[in-house]
Amino acid sequence: MNKTPNLRKHYNIKIRKSSKAKNMVIRIINKYVELVLPLGVSEKFGYKFLISKEKWIKDKLKNIDANFIHSEFIHPEYPIFGEHHELIHTETTMYTSVFIKNNQIIVNSRKCDLKKTLKLFLKNILSAEINALCTFYAEQNHFKYNKISIKELRTKWGSCSSLKNLNFNWRIIFAPKNVLKYLVVHEICHLKEMNHSDKFWNLVEKVDPNYKESRLWLKKNGRQLYNYLPN
Repeated sequence: MNKTPNLRKHYNIKIRKSSKAKNMVIRIINKYVELVLPLGVSEKFGYKFLISKEKWIKDKLKNIDANFIHSEFIHPEYPIFGEHHELIHTETTMYTSVFIKNNQIIVNSRKCDLKKTLKLFLKNILSAEINALCTFYAEQNHFKYNKISIKELRTKWGSCSSLKNLNFNWRIIFAPKNVLKYLVVHEICHLKEMNHSDKFWNLVEKVDPNYKESRLWLKKNGRQLYNYLPN
């Protein structure tokens, strides 16, 4: 009797071929069951291997705190500048590390540190990108700003103070890059026009001719960006 349909029904199985793998390997990642196959091994043979290890898989999944990801609002995927990345978390008490590889955000940390570790990592990525964009557009348009801050803003995506301090909502990292560009241009233009007059919008359009498309995207989709790592 073929048990393969039951495996697919009860478990979220991902199969990955690897030129480095010498043997078949089963890994439990978050709530996924990953089967790693050497290049010469067929998926059919791999499923037979999974069936033989079904009890082991079931026991491993039972040991995972099934409510952890849901209760902490940790999503399995995150868009970084609009490009989706799968979150891979490995629990460890030895060290904490985060890096991106092959559209995966790989986090090694304690379970209780996952949320803050991931948030800090994303803020650092955004900070580097925003600093580069602000430097470029400020120099291009002969504007001067004081400092840049990446913050948790509840009602705004960005702001420019009378002291020429630029503030950005860290959740903009989940938007496409053209939207991030628009937001930076918007706040940079406030260095010259501290209002939303026609003069201001004409300046925005001069710097970013396609700003209306990005502004509309943010208006339609902005609230969804708060679904990732909510407080």
